[in-house]
Amino acid sequence: MRSSIACSRCRRSKTKCDNNGIRDSTGALAPCRSCVAGKKVCDYPAPQPPNHSHSQRRESTVTTAGEEAPPKKRKRPAVPTTDIPSHTKGGLGTLEDAHKSPLLTSKVWDELWAIHEKHYATEFSFLHKRTFLGPLQRLLPVSSSEKGPDPQGQRSHDPALVLAFLTQTSPFHPELVAQTGKPHDTAEFYAAATRKYLNYDFSGEGDTALQQIQAFLMLGYYEWTACHSRNGYMLIRTAVNFAQMNDYQYDEDLEKGDDDNDAVSKRDRFIRQESRRRTFWSCFILDRYLSVGRRRPKILQVEDMRGTIQIPCSDKNFMSGRAVKTRFFGETDTQYEERRRVLREETLRCHNGQKPEKVEWEDREDDGVLGRYIFALDHFSDVTKWANKGGRRSERPSNMGPWNPETTYYKLDKRLKDIKDDLPDELRLTPLNTENHIYGAPSGTSRTYFLIHAILTLSTTYLAPEYLATFPFILPKPQGPLDEPLVTEPLPPGQPDYWVEKATECFEYVRDFVSILQSFKERDHVVESPIVGHAIYKAAWCACYCHHVPRMDPTRALDSRLEPNAWDITNEVMDSMKRKFRIANIWSVELARVKAYYTEKRKEYKNAGGSPESTTSDSGGGLKIYSELFEAPHKQFGSLRHDKQDLKQPNDRPYSKLEHEEECEDPTMAPSPNVPFKTETEELQRSNSASTSINSTTFTPVNPTNIISSVQTNASNGSAIAQNGTRSSYGPPVHQGPQQPQPPQPYPSQPIHYEHSSGYLYSAGTPAYSQHTPQYGHHGSYAQTSGPSQGPVSSSHDPQALINLEREGNRSITNTDLPFFEGEWDLSNQQSVLAPGYPYNQFQPQSQYIPDSQSPYMYPGPWTGPG
Repeated sequence: MRSSIACSRCRRSKTKCDNNGIRDSTGALAPCRSCVAGKKVCDYPAPQPPNHSHSQRRESTVTTAGEEAPPKKRKRPAVPTTDIPSHTKGGLGTLEDAHKSPLLTSKVWDELWAIHEKHYATEFSFLHKRTFLGPLQRLLPVSSSEKGPDPQGQRSHDPALVLAFLTQTSPFHPELVAQTGKPHDTAEFYAAATRKYLNYDFSGEGDTALQQIQAFLMLGYYEWTACHSRNGYMLIRTAVNFAQMNDYQYDEDLEKGDDDNDAVSKRDRFIRQESRRRTFWSCFILDRYLSVGRRRPKILQVEDMRGTIQIPCSDKNFMSGRAVKTRFFGETDTQYEERRRVLREETLRCHNGQKPEKVEWEDREDDGVLGRYIFALDHFSDVTKWANKGGRRSERPSNMGPWNPETTYYKLDKRLKDIKDDLPDELRLTPLNTENHIYGAPSGTSRTYFLIHAILTLSTTYLAPEYLATFPFILPKPQGPLDEPLVTEPLPPGQPDYWVEKATECFEYVRDFVSILQSFKERDHVVESPIVGHAIYKAAWCACYCHHVPRMDPTRALDSRLEPNAWDITNEVMDSMKRKFRIANIWSVELARVKAYYTEKRKEYKNAGGSPESTTSDSGGGLKIYSELFEAPHKQFGSLRHDKQDLKQPNDRPYSKLEHEEECEDPTMAPSPNVPFKTETEELQRSNSASTSINSTTFTPVNPTNIISSVQTNASNGSAIAQNGTRSSYGPPVHQGPQQPQPPQPYPSQPIHYEHSSGYLYSAGTPAYSQHTPQYGHHGSYAQTSGPSQGPVSSSHDPQALINLEREGNRSITNTDLPFFEGEWDLSNQQSVLAPGYPYNQFQPQSQYIPDSQSPYMYPGPWTGPG
């Protein structure tokens, strides 16, 4: 049927507008088939104003006496236009009836619920599928809820709750997004409708108050992540206070006042109780989210909740309405068993020794994984509180090392390890568990598995980097902070490589999280929630850091030469998220800024010949620059202060890839210097001297202010110390000696061996982000594999033997080997001549001759050091 009113798009293209003349409840024409098929916004022009002279003539017509006046024709309602974007958005309807749009069919509601389950059901676990979708799919009227539950177990919904649900899920639904053209515009339309229905009268109780709190939480979280931060902050805080006012932090006894033995009534009563309990835990989760930043204190204190409220039960018990009891928050296994025993004895006394009705308890094997996420999140909030108070700079006394049990860092780090160790087998970060989650049907456990390790990654990346220098280009390996306050406490006994171990632990955990991210991404299982975006942002920061300062990543866990690498994987996911969340766009812009700054600082260091003064403005580790330019956005989730730039639409520019330096493009070209050569007797003398220095137990500060020397050795506290006050040239980077070229294999079918821990390898050959690292013939600590005494005894002091071991991958030439190379080979006649000293001539192309059938390794210009 050809309509008498064509939409604007069909008018412009002069094509048939097939809208069948169907109108919604407001009189607005429904979208035409052409616009729906093309996923375009369908709007209609305003009707022409009536002919006033003609209408006046009709109105002036009078009737004769005794005649009935002809019935007046009903005026056709004006067709809404896009000139009033605040009231209508195409097929989405108007702000007043957005929750009744004909687009919201039963099928669409099912799809929206699946989106909620995938992305939001951890933060907002209080919605029950049957009781929430039932009224919506049975086309029951949506009206403000009454006090008390519906007799049929179905609740009528507060329109604000329904619209807040649409605000969160609509950006992921293609059909709804097509009505506006952009995910963020779709979410903003539903958010405006939610604000219109939001109830600020706090006198209600029961279901009215419950749904009111839930709507405040869901809209508040959207506002917070959409950079309407002050509105979001107040909405969430109001919801938390309203929940406290209604005693949501105290469990009700499910058997209290239970005179009805009907199983259906018991099931519905448990669902309502569990929904209320989960609403409180949503308040707790969002309260912790808001506290991730400076001067944003928490409202809910753990001390006030111990022994008062249970953790959420498993999703299967919640959905089925199976009444169970769970452990209290923070309750140990022993305390849990004792509480069960006491309650059982009390129940027997109340029933005069007769066997009472069975009380079901959730055991450790089937308890809800949501409780473990809450516990990990509470620890993360404590970590961020410490970090935003200054981190290591807040420790007293300030010279204590992080291994000291008196430091806050030590306590937080130990608690983090305990949380990881306490995870049940199916939630531990292992290749098999990841494989089970990506191949199994999407479930709440898979979502929470992903989120738990996102939170643990956040805790890891907030803790360990506090003791890493910002611009440690001059260091051969991690050795602690270079800026005040310096750590002067001796290293713990038996841990000479403490700094290396902590850096390795951090970056390898980030690598493993990126492995999960890549595996979930390839199967469209990624949980795209803002808190996950924050974890991805921190992982991308680590990848950028390790690319520009690779010697701080001892095992090359985040090697940027991998395809795909951690930087690419994290930024690809961020590019998807920034179209839905403004906060993700801010992270994307911040990552580009960090990358550009590190690239510039790296160039300055290289252009200055690798001098310490070229790394920072204050000749330290860069703490001053970090605190002024990067610390605030690096340590907060959202902000109370946003400028107009933050409120703009996300940029469509893709992220920029990491750039590699020219001399390292060819993997067969090891950046080894042209070094001097001396006789074997002199080598042995220098070797004995170096060995004595290395094994010395004399204490030296971990963070010496003067870390430059002509010959560097490792002191007992793990730092690089100088034998004199002059600067040395830096030897080749660890793990980059001459060896057989290895083409990049992003998804190897054969296991790759690691020095510290294996990467993700799936039995079915599933693609995964994997670590590409040379194999070592000798396994040991970083310090053990870097000294001149390693390798076969007969060849440890022979430069040629060291080169052969390096080429075979069984040995890495490091700075401590430089004393063995005191001569230079003349390439024209292949004779050994004494060189004037190291470094070599800065104005000639450099080469190193390997005296066998191998060709020399040529460099296009002066070699300026690794890293």
